[in-house]
Amino acid sequence: MLFDVRGALDLVNLSQTQSLYWIGNLIALAVGFQTVELLQLRSLWSARGAWNHELSSKAFQKISPLLARILRFLFSEKIFLCLLVASLFSSVAMLLHPHFIFLGLMLFSTTLTALRWQGSFNGGSDNMTFLVLMILLLVFCLPSHAALTTILLEYLAFQTSLSFFISGLVKLRNPRWRSGIALKAILESSIYPVPHFLRQMPKSDSVFRAVSNLLIIFELSFPLALFHPDLALIFIFLALGFQLLNVYVLGLNRFFWAWAAAFPSVYFFSQFNPFPFH
Repeated sequence: MLFDVRGALDLVNLSQTQSLYWIGNLIALAVGFQTVELLQLRSLWSARGAWNHELSSKAFQKISPLLARILRFLFSEKIFLCLLVASLFSSVAMLLHPHFIFLGLMLFSTTLTALRWQGSFNGGSDNMTFLVLMILLLVFCLPSHAALTTILLEYLAFQTSLSFFISGLVKLRNPRWRSGIALKAILESSIYPVPHFLRQMPKSDSVFRAVSNLLIIFELSFPLALFHPDLALIFIFLALGFQLLNVYVLGLNRFFWAWAAAFPSVYFFSQFNPFPFH
């Protein structure tokens, strides 16, 4: 059984089955939380809200009339609400009894939400959610191909590491990040209550510069997690701590769960990677 719970709590050595078990459950939680958030914002995307479907459908004027009618139908308040409810049900059902139908519904809802907001509702977290769901659906449709499953898991691990590396590279090329100005501006402009230990942090420019550069070094070096399980655990826990901090400071809860769902693939890759460094 692909998502068999047996041995899933063995976090020292993750097999294919154990990795898929954790990825499947964590992405189900991610989609569930994302869907609840959208349901709470119904007043904004309803027919009378600022994000009504008529506004979003203007971006599809150049597509075929048939596809435009289908999208307008799917984006209507009642139908979109039904799809969100189905996605929420699928996320709960996935935790109880994994099935490709539930994965398909969550993937369809995630894709439709991206189209609804003309790209994505919450940037990179939506992209990661889509990637994890697509990988799982492919694995679920090809359960007997162990080699292909390994390739798909390693592809997810590579993309996860690359996401950190690119983020660090962008910061490295930005003088405002290297100087700490960008980090200081983000913390000072947050609408969420800043944790006590951050409020106690010295406000000197040198401190912000040091912290900012440490973040850049961490993100650029994240691909090292692919080379050894011990390194993978260190980088994963540091990344979870960093993203949990983003939840409290910036309210980026979607990022935490989306990347948490992908991290088991990083640890899996570190155990069964093609590089002879063990």
